Amino acid sequence: MKVPCCSVCQTRYNEEERVPLLLQCGHGFCRECLSRMFAASVDNTLACPRCRHVSVVGNSVQALRKNYPVLALINSNSSANFDVDFTDDDDADEDDEGDEDLRPRRGSQASSSGCGPVMELGAHPEMKLVRKIGEGRRSGVEVWAGVIGGGGGRCKHRVAVKKVTIGEDSSMDIDWMHNQLELLRRSSMWCRNVCTFHGAVRNDDGSLSVVMDRCYGSVQSEMQRNEGRLTLEQILRYGADIARGVAELHAAGIVCMNLKPSNLLLDENGHAVVSDYGLASILKKPACRKARKECDSTRIHSCMDCTMLSPQYAAPEAWEPVKKALKFWDDAIGISVESDAWSFGCTLVEMCTGSA
Repeated sequence: MKVPCCSVCQTRYNEEERVPLLLQCGHGFCRECLSRMFAASVDNTLACPRCRHVSVVGNSVQALRKNYPVLALINSNSSANFDVDFTDDDDADEDDEGDEDLRPRRGSQASSSGCGPVMELGAHPEMKLVRKIGEGRRSGVEVWAGVIGGGGGRCKHRVAVKKVTIGEDSSMDIDWMHNQLELLRRSSMWCRNVCTFHGAVRNDDGSLSVVMDRCYGSVQSEMQRNEGRLTLEQILRYGADIARGVAELHAAGIVCMNLKPSNLLLDENGHAVVSDYGLASILKKPACRKARKECDSTRIHSCMDCTMLSPQYAAPEAWEPVKKALKFWDDAIGISVESDAWSFGCTLVEMCTGSA
């Protein structure tokens, strides 16, 4: 039988730090995940990662009711051998790596409106880049189809890896970049209708590998199959999915910055999910010539040149971020959630007309 595990961290429940707890909506998660969520909460409530129902917790998640049926299942089978069903079939884990139509990860408990849950990269130290599938707009950025797995071949998962080359003479602060990517992972892990971001790994050659879920196509590929535009039914369905994903990211404090058809992917259920959100402001081109001299770091500065945004989808404020309005916060770069609304509108127009 399958191991009872938390759908967020994919860790097996136990009677200690991973004890299953129930929110008021009836959905259950391990105490460790709920504790981390509660630590980031501004009040004494928790929003369910699945249904977004708000539960009043109090001073600690210890006050939540334990999921006794799951505990009983663990206790009654403590001496039995569980079948940890997190992996793909052994005879297909490499043969299918080049296929376009990939099967979803079993055991991932993916929702009907997004990709699978976040995986801890520390528990999956083995990474293999299988096939190059594209390049980024910035030089030194490559996109690969890859496989990550646990030690000793315990499990394998197919992922997409964006490999970012960082030269020795680069002015990029790799420590700051890695910390920002980890903050992005934590902020987006509860969002629906987004391509799951699993985090970033430093490679031995000094580059960074940004790991996300592999999807099954994109809005752009669907447009190409239909002579450049979509049907009305597709526009309404994908548009609703995208709007929901962008709203979830904005609620988590994330500005997408790079909304366009090629970054709107399709999950195993045919739902559109937002990809590459928030990365443009982190994986910037170093030493931009337009950076202001009074800035002691390139972290704050951002413009069309260094973020490499697609100009046909960029809002006007993305072109001249120095001339930002007073409504932006002190360390802002002139790009806000309103910029995403502009990009979303441009994307909808292209979905309808077939031209950007």
